[in-house]
Amino acid sequence: MSALYRKIRTIQMVGTAWECDAKAHGYLGIVLAFVERWAEAEQESRTAVRMEPGSGLYRCNWADALTAIGRTQEAEAEYRAALALDLNYYLANLRYGQFLESQGRLTKARRYLERVLVFDPDNARAKRALERIGRLRHGDTEGGRHV
Repeated sequence: MSALYRKIRTIQMVGTAWECDAKAHGYLGIVLAFVERWAEAEQESRTAVRMEPGSGLYRCNWADALTAIGRTQEAEAEYRAALALDLNYYLANLRYGQFLESQGRLTKARRYLERVLVFDPDNARAKRALERIGRLRHGDTEGGRHV
């Protein structure tokens, strides 16, 4: 049994003992997402949000899992709910911007990703995403396809 699997199993057992602890469910959702067990990550993240609806982090994690399992409309609603809690939450701006980029909504994605740099000017993920969007908007291609 791998060390990561043992960790997941331990968290699951602890999570059942701490049913009232949103952090346990939130952490388990993150670990499950890390190993790409998206359906389970979605369940744990949803539970964390239900227990602590004012957490932008839990909402972003839930939205990430929803995106991974193809429930993009619900994912967008959760990203927007995280931003409604705090429009300046850089992580919600980053993840929503990345989501919008993945959906091909580049103008809107750019707006959210640029907000990230207001709060964190050195954020490498936002910078890379903005560079990709810039290349796509200018029609740069590599090997005959958009990069």
